[in-house]
Amino acid sequence: MARRTSVQIKGEIDKANEALRIFEDHRRLYYAHEYTEGEEEEDLPEKEAWVSRLRSQGVSWSEILSGYQQALNDDLSAFAISDPDAVAYASSLKAYFRERTGKDLFSVFTPPLRKLKAIAKRGQIKNETEHSMVKEFTDHVTDDPVLAELARTLDKCLHDFDPSEQS
Repeated sequence: MARRTSVQIKGEIDKANEALRIFEDHRRLYYAHEYTEGEEEEDLPEKEAWVSRLRSQGVSWSEILSGYQQALNDDLSAFAISDPDAVAYASSLKAYFRERTGKDLFSVFTPPLRKLKAIAKRGQIKNETEHSMVKEFTDHVTDDPVLAELARTLDKCLHDFDPSEQS
């Protein structure tokens, strides 16, 4: 795999930030009935200030992108969970994303189940971002027989993961 330039990584950060803003807007609308008057969800930090602060602390562009990828994985995790509430949320998010961008969500981002199956096939978690995604999935997988075998395989990958051996 060719190394990405900082310009390419910054472009990926911009794309991730834009998607996270759309996901945040959707979440606020979808769960609006759960908030009482005066209670609000915490806003995403403004990207430029956030990135500037991290860079001043010596955080690399790749590490910043990794953080964005973890946030995306958190939001997209509903697509890997068979719980009826998660399925309804995921369906609504997909429709909202199309409404806002004119694009299918999974033409822009890899579906979480595809990523999870690739990790299971490889038999190894490569980094903290994958670890977080796998943990989220295995923590929320239901008794769905289709996902049970995948969950068992990924649970073994979680058990075998050693953060000091990250690639």
